[in-house]
Amino acid sequence: MTQGASIQEVKEIIAADDRIGSKYLQCSLGFGGSCFDKDLMSLVYILKSNGKHDSAKYWQGVLDINTR
Repeated sequence: MTQGASIQEVKEIIAADDRIGSKYLQCSLGFGGSCFDKDLMSLVYILKSNGKHDSAKYWQGVLDINTR
């Protein structure tokens, strides 16, 4: 936790990095980025492979809702 930090200042600093920019720093109902879907699919696969079917189902649902 960072005491007294301004979220607007933090966003501006992160947005200054060309690899990130301000595009992915806005609040919304969904999420994005070039790796999120792939990373979530990998997480679902790993969870299923380890018998964590309820957790896999949860994260698959998150992915499904986000891609609507």
